[in-house]
Amino acid sequence: MREKYVLLLIESEYGKEISIGYWDGKVYRRDDVRFPGVMHNKHDKAVKVYNSKKRAENAVAKLKEKFTFVDRAEIEILISGNSDL
Repeated sequence: MREKYVLLLIESEYGKEISIGYWDGKVYRRDDVRFPGVMHNKHDKAVKVYNSKKRAENAVAKLKEKFTFVDRAEIEILISGNSDL
């Protein structure tokens, strides 16, 4: 089975990193400010899943451009290649 990846969005506030949540692929807007859609559990069905690490890396770069308060994103493995799932 191929590995699958999810993105954990992180912001820095007052020198402290705070996890925002797992990217669900949706964008919300309020008063001309964009907010990422997130879930708090990476196994939630609504979380955006990437089939390749390269696509996940490209998504990280785009998310950092799109959302000013997203400082970085960690790429986490959802399903490992040697998993029985």
